[in-house]
Amino acid sequence: MKEVDLKAVRSRLPKGSINLIADKLGISNKIVSDVFNRGWYSQYRDKVLEVALSIIKGNTEASKSVIQEADSLGLTATSLFPIRKKKVAMKEQSVESGVPGFADLFSLTREELEDYIKENDLETNPDDFDSFWKGAEKNRLNLVYAICEELEMDIPDWDEIQELEHNDLIEVIEDLGLEIDPSNFESDEELANEICSELGIDEPEEE
Repeated sequence: MKEVDLKAVRSRLPKGSINLIADKLGISNKIVSDVFNRGWYSQYRDKVLEVALSIIKGNTEASKSVIQEADSLGLTATSLFPIRKKKVAMKEQSVESGVPGFADLFSLTREELEDYIKENDLETNPDDFDSFWKGAEKNRLNLVYAICEELEMDIPDWDEIQELEHNDLIEVIEDLGLEIDPSNFESDEELANEICSELGIDEPEEE
């Protein structure tokens, strides 16, 4: 079964399209971004895609269904956002649940992370990440990684970031909302190092 390749659609959109889609639908930029980046907000998904595809085609309105329109543009794929299983201890059973990605958790404040832990009955204890010496941001980052580990979520590491190409590095910056200007760095290696620094990821020691 085909699904719209959301990231492919986003890559084809001209600059400023997120704002245009948000204004046209009367929703926030964040909702539009989360539709493309996380597959969230299913209630807005088709409307967002319809406007996005019309922008790509240069039309005012899409003439076909979203799937047909995307397929005609070569923007479909399969199982883009598979639902992962997470064990909910309170219910002593596995349930189908949409699990957020690292970028989603990284964007949350300390208070929002604590709320997420409570709402999802996670075992991670925020009090374990409240060291005076590490500082608020380092504690928040450590809490993010702890939640990711409990959810068995893929966590970016030093080597993975170092291997990314320039456009991929820029995408990481945008997805995570990092205050990094790529033009300030002479090489991709320096840019990758700065991203790792912002994410609290240290270079592994040589064995």
